[in-house]
Amino acid sequence: MADLYVVKRAFRSRERYFAVGTFIEDLQTVVKRGKIKISEGKIVRVPDEGPEREALFTYFETRKGIDLRSRFAERVSKGSTPAEPAAKGTDTTPTGTPTPEAPAASIPSAPKHPMPTAQAKAAKPTTK
Repeated sequence: MADLYVVKRAFRSRERYFAVGTFIEDLQTVVKRGKIKISEGKIVRVPDEGPEREALFTYFETRKGIDLRSRFAERVSKGSTPAEPAAKGTDTTPTGTPTPEAPAASIPSAPKHPMPTAQAKAAKPTTK
């Protein structure tokens, strides 16, 4: 079985958003600089079996509010292996349903309410 990873802290990679609790099977092709993300603590490896995996599932349930145990069981019961990646161009939300990825153009380039300029500051009377 190939290694299975789960996102511990949300991040963007290759114009794709990875939410907390997203399973990643093929780390090298899906995530750019995946080994760095592991060392930063944004991605953790899901152990094959044993108390380490249960401790990881318990951590996500208590700290993040995500039930990875049931999502992991759903992946196995659907007939797919836990190491099967999501369809290309989609991202798996914490509920386990695939959603289309957001286009990069949806990120605003400028704030909606810009900071006042120096001229506008000078025009305002100050009261003391």
